[in-house]
Amino acid sequence: MGERVLPRAERRRRTEGKILDAARSLFAELGYERTTIRAVAKAAGVDPALVMQYFGNKQRLFQQAVRMTPPGGGELGPEGAVEHVLGALTMKLGELPQSSLAMMRSMLTHPEAAASARRRSASRSNAWPRRCPARTPGCGRR
Repeated sequence: MGERVLPRAERRRRTEGKILDAARSLFAELGYERTTIRAVAKAAGVDPALVMQYFGNKQRLFQQAVRMTPPGGGELGPEGAVEHVLGALTMKLGELPQSSLAMMRSMLTHPEAAASARRRSASRSNAWPRRCPARTPGCGRR
């Protein structure tokens, strides 16, 4: 007997998953601007036209690739979303300092903490051109 043929819906779900996995990896490695539909298709082992058929354009592919879904599907409430993000970051970044963990947890659930993090980030990025040696390639560009 031959191998069992998967139903069409299951094949589609698996193909979509391969495309999204490839897209997540490339967006993380190369960023949005440098990731192409062709590169995602090649990494997923599918034709670029299939990526376009499933997602329509690069922006929608990106939106689906970065959308948070809990393990096993379903919906995440605010607390679940925070735990999911922190768990993923901990896996990628290793053990975070308590101060960073506290800031991240707070900025995801509290508007004032989020505003504080944005101000802090903006002040650091605005200071970068002043700290950057003049001959450093790409330094001071935005």
